[in-house]
Amino acid sequence: MKRNESSSSLSNFVHYDFLHQKLKSLEEENRKLRLEATELSTETTNYEEQEQELMMVCVEELSSANKQVVDLSEELARKVEDTVRQQEEISSLLAQIVDLQARCKGLGHENEELNHQLSASRENESKLKSQLKDLQDKYSECEDMLHEAQKDIKNLRNKSLPNSTVQRYTALASVLPMDSLAAEIEGTFRKGLDSPAPSEYK
Repeated sequence: MKRNESSSSLSNFVHYDFLHQKLKSLEEENRKLRLEATELSTETTNYEEQEQELMMVCVEELSSANKQVVDLSEELARKVEDTVRQQEEISSLLAQIVDLQARCKGLGHENEELNHQLSASRENESKLKSQLKDLQDKYSECEDMLHEAQKDIKNLRNKSLPNSTVQRYTALASVLPMDSLAAEIEGTFRKGLDSPAPSEYK
């Protein structure tokens, strides 16, 4: 019985030792697992913080990107308005250019017509100058004749001349046109003829 009890005790002791070692192993493994869990929890917390920071950065960048999109949309709308206004101004300027070209064309024709009229006026002026020169020459000639006639009349009043001299100036007065110079000449002759004089002078 003692032997049996001793064998049983030894068996229990071996079993107890095995369990004790197993418990220590499990405790060690549990400690490692707890340490690993702590490390994992710390890493998870770090990852969550990093994720939160990254999310905040993404939100800020997204907000900035949205603001840039809004600004670009407003700038694009302004540029579109400016483009439309510039196109309207270009259309207006093109219409003005067409109008000015038409006016320039009309003024060119008018200028050409005025040049023709100017050339005709210059020709007429040249003709009138020539006619004026002729008239001036005739006027000078008639004025010389008038002076000569007045001188002859003066001499006739003092002397008795043949009737042919008076007839010659009377015929000249009837041929000249009745302008101021001719009328003066004729009046001079008539005054001389109507003045009291001897019968031979008449």
